Amino acid sequence: MRQIVLIAFLLIYGSSSNGQTIVQRNQTIPFGNKLTSLSTKLEQSQRDKKAIALKYVAEKGIANGKFYHDNRLIEIQKLSSENLPLYYTTYNIDAAKTTGADALWSGGKLGLNLNGELMTLGVWDGSAVRTTHQEFGGRVTMVDDTRFTNSNSSTEHATHVAGTMIASGVSASAQGMASKALLRASDWNSDESEMAAFGAAGFLISNHSYGFCTDPGSESSGGCSWQNWRFGYYDEVAASWDEIAYEAPYYLIVKASGNDLNDNKNNARGGYDLLEGSGTSKNVLVVGATEDVLNYTSTSSVDLAFFSSTGPTDDGRIKPDIVGNGVDLRSAFSGSNSSYGTISGTSMATPNVSGSLILLQQHYNNLNDAFMKSSTLRGLVIHTAREAGSDPGPDYRFGWGLLDMEEASKVISNNEESTLIEEHTLNNGESFQKIIEADGLSPLVVTICWTDPKGTPLSDNSSSENSTSIRLVNDLDTRLSNSNDTFMPWVLNPGSLSAAAQNGDNFRDNVEKIEIENSVSGEYVITINHKGTLFSGSQNFSIVISGIVPSSCNPE
Repeated sequence: MRQIVLIAFLLIYGSSSNGQTIVQRNQTIPFGNKLTSLSTKLEQSQRDKKAIALKYVAEKGIANGKFYHDNRLIEIQKLSSENLPLYYTTYNIDAAKTTGADALWSGGKLGLNLNGELMTLGVWDGSAVRTTHQEFGGRVTMVDDTRFTNSNSSTEHATHVAGTMIASGVSASAQGMASKALLRASDWNSDESEMAAFGAAGFLISNHSYGFCTDPGSESSGGCSWQNWRFGYYDEVAASWDEIAYEAPYYLIVKASGNDLNDNKNNARGGYDLLEGSGTSKNVLVVGATEDVLNYTSTSSVDLAFFSSTGPTDDGRIKPDIVGNGVDLRSAFSGSNSSYGTISGTSMATPNVSGSLILLQQHYNNLNDAFMKSSTLRGLVIHTAREAGSDPGPDYRFGWGLLDMEEASKVISNNEESTLIEEHTLNNGESFQKIIEADGLSPLVVTICWTDPKGTPLSDNSSSENSTSIRLVNDLDTRLSNSNDTFMPWVLNPGSLSAAAQNGDNFRDNVEKIEIENSVSGEYVITINHKGTLFSGSQNFSIVISGIVPSSCNPE
C-alpha cells in the first residue's frame, strides 16, 4: 500500500506541463530508482519517529503536536536518543535590489526578461500557503495539508515565504523574486521523503525556512530553547539531506541558517557556532540574513542582521554559504486574499535567495537547452558573491558573501568568452588539468564545487559535542599555477573563529575558491587531484572560471 501512495505522489509532482519539468526529468532518470527507494525508506522512518514522539508528549502532558508561540509555528517531529522531544519551528521590493535579482526581470537593466516562466519551485513550511491570494494567480499548488489554504494565522509564515518567492507584484512593493514561476507547497511533516520524491521528479530548487528546537514548553508559556551541544552538530538529519542531494544531482536544497544570534542563551558562544540540524549539511545551500543593501559600494555596505545564525559547523566547514536580504520584507499575508505584512528573519532571506536562483536556471536553460547541476549552481553563487565582512575571502558570519544575481547572470551570459562553466568527473587516481589564459585586466577566479556523499552522522546525544571529526567524504584539491607561483584556495581556521581567511589546503569543504585579485596576463594551469580513495570510485564536480580570454574556452 505504501508503494502505491508513493507512486501517486510522484505522479502529482511529475504531471506539470511546464517545460522545465519535462526537460529536467530527462537528465534525472538514471537517478530515479535510488531516489524512489530512499523516499520510501525515509517516509516510513519519519512516520514511525513522529508517532513515538506524539505518544511520549501525550503521556508527559507537555506540548502536544502543533501550536504557536511568539508568532512562530512549533510542531513535534521526533525524540532524541535521550528521550527529549525535538520540534520544528519557523524562522521568521528591497530584497530584489539587495541581491540584484531585479536586474534580470522584465524591464531590468540586463535586458534578460527573466521572471520564472515555465519554472517550478518547491517549498516546505509549517503549514499551508493561502493559494487563493491575489499575488499567486493560481500558480501555487498545495501538495498536502490543503485544509487551511484559506485560513489566516495557521498559514501566515508559509504564505509570506511563498510570496517572497513568486508573488506577481499586484502590490509592486511585494513582488516576489520569480513572479511568474509555479510553486509546489508542502507542510514540513515527512519532508525528507517528499524531498526525495521531488528530486526524483526532476525539480531543481526548494525552500526550507525552518529548523529544530527543543523544550518549547506549553502553548501558553512556551517558546523554543536549544540544547547547546546540537549547534554545529552533523546529525542524522544533515546526513539524510546530504544523501537526498547526492542522489538527485540537479536538485538544490536552500535552507535558512536560523535566528539565534541575538538569543541571550547563546551569548556565551561568542557570536559563532549557531547552526543546527540540516543547517550543517554539506550539499545544502545555507542562507543567512542581512539588512537592506540598496547601493553596494564596499564591504561596509553589508550589515549582518542582528539575529542571523552564524557558523561554523563543528568540523570547521564554511557555513552559512551565502547571505540575502532578511530584514523587513513585505509580502503576502494569509488574513485575506489581499493581505500583506512585513516580517524579518532568515526565513525571509532564504526565499529571497531560492526564488532568485530559479532565474539563473532559467537563464542557463535559455542559452544551453539544459540545466545546471546543483553543484554548478551552488558553485556559481559562491564564485560571484559580493564580498562581505571585515576581511577578504569567506568568514563564518557571512559565508562567501552577499548573493549577486547580476554578476552570476553575466558569468552565464559570457560562458565560453570571458568565463567558463563546466561539469566533469574525477576518477580514482586521476588528475584533472586545464590550461587557461588570464586577461590580466580583471581578477582571475577559479571555483570548484561538488555534491559530496553523505557523511557519517554523529549519535544523537551530547557525547560528541563539538566533534571536529571531518565530515567530508571525497576531498578534492584545487591548485592554480603559472611559471612563477602556485595559488591555493581560501581556508578558514575553526580554532580562531574571527580570524581572516588564509590560502592553503582546504580539507573540510566541498567547495574551493581561488582568487588572484591582480592577475598577470598569460597562461595558468588548473590542477585538480584528490586525497585517498574516492567513494564509489569517482566524483562529479563543477568548475566556474572568470577573468580569462576566449582562447581559454576551447572544448576539452
